[in-house]
Amino acid sequence: MPTQSLSVRQLTVKLDAIYRQTTFDGTKSNPSKFLHDLALTLANGTGAGMANFAWRYQPPAIAAGGNVVIDLSSLTDEFNNAITPSKLKLIIIQFAACTDAAATLSVGNAAANPWTGICSSGTALLPVRLGGWLAFGCVDATGFAIAGGSKNVKILNNGSAAATVNVIVVGEK
Repeated sequence: MPTQSLSVRQLTVKLDAIYRQTTFDGTKSNPSKFLHDLALTLANGTGAGMANFAWRYQPPAIAAGGNVVIDLSSLTDEFNNAITPSKLKLIIIQFAACTDAAATLSVGNAAANPWTGICSSGTALLPVRLGGWLAFGCVDATGFAIAGGSKNVKILNNGSAAATVNVIVVGEK
């Protein structure tokens, strides 16, 4: 098998906003700049601050009321190699498109072998609104564990039209 390496140079979420207050008489305050950066950097390998695989997936459009279940313990990488993750350092689920503007996704634990890395209880689900995303990341050595009985993530389309989603996973195998 060929040797592979991964370097997540940086994942950055940046908020750059101007905050201003207007009083009841119309007086405006001086603008206050609100700036906050969140960054996650991972080197190749295993342990704290490291990861050795990346995976991205765009399932076929999820029908209205339908769902897709992703088995995080059995993935195929960009080079078509089977990978068996032991832990995740980053997972992003993006609700990319849907013609139903009021649609939402529910993301979380599948009924069978639920992955409890982000939702600790059995079939807990988190909402994602159209155009939004759900992201969990860490750089510690523990990561979000994947094991035989804790491996399946469910993405449920609550809308009245098909939904397009993107899934990105980075972790250790």
